[in-house]
Amino acid sequence: MLSTTPVANARTIKIAIIIPYHQINAGILKRALTSIINQRLPQHAQAELIVVDDGSPVSAQSEIAGLTILAPFKLTVITQKHMGVAAARNVGLRHIDDATTYIAFLDSEDTWLDGHLNTAIEALESGGDFYFSDIRSPGYHDSYLATGTVLPSLNIKIYDPDGPLFLTRDEVIAAIRDDSACRISTIAYRRSVMPNLIFDEVLPVAAHEMKYLLQLAAKATRFCFSHKVMVECGNRPKTPRFHRSGSPYS
Repeated sequence: MLSTTPVANARTIKIAIIIPYHQINAGILKRALTSIINQRLPQHAQAELIVVDDGSPVSAQSEIAGLTILAPFKLTVITQKHMGVAAARNVGLRHIDDATTYIAFLDSEDTWLDGHLNTAIEALESGGDFYFSDIRSPGYHDSYLATGTVLPSLNIKIYDPDGPLFLTRDEVIAAIRDDSACRISTIAYRRSVMPNLIFDEVLPVAAHEMKYLLQLAAKATRFCFSHKVMVECGNRPKTPRFHRSGSPYS
């Protein structure tokens, strides 16, 4: 395990960001990590980036070469044999310490846009337990919510010019279960809601993500949603045997 530790400084908020990694193309992880360390964090916040190298043909260590990780960011790389994305995420979850306030995920082929992390933390600090945002997918859509395939209640609210909106549990569950409007790379949540929650390693990718999110939604009390596009989704290959961007996840 490789770890780079920032200069010690007093912090009151800590967010852990879990990045499962298994790619056959170079540059993908570096792009994702760069999108994180370019984020602005609220005062007294720190972020731990936990990369789980799941036996990737292009190693995580080769991807982080040349990256400068400075406070308030910290990078930890855990290397294991290939076990699948759910197992990789669970390794990251088990690495999180008790000082962690919030948890977020970023798939290595996705990127965070400017303001995502600050918006998520501020929404959670305002009393939210569970946060998610809109997402774009180049070549498919500039806004998933604007495609009109999601809940009418969310479609109405995307025109609100203000910041994150509070939704009901029923709206969020429907967004997860029926509309696929809540994507894993957009969420952040309060760790205390379900501190021991892990992904089901038997289910396929889409199913284990949905189960995880529905379990969180069932326990959380307040739900925040940003109608702004805060995440860009990486290219999805057409062949079903690959999991995103040519990554042979199963």
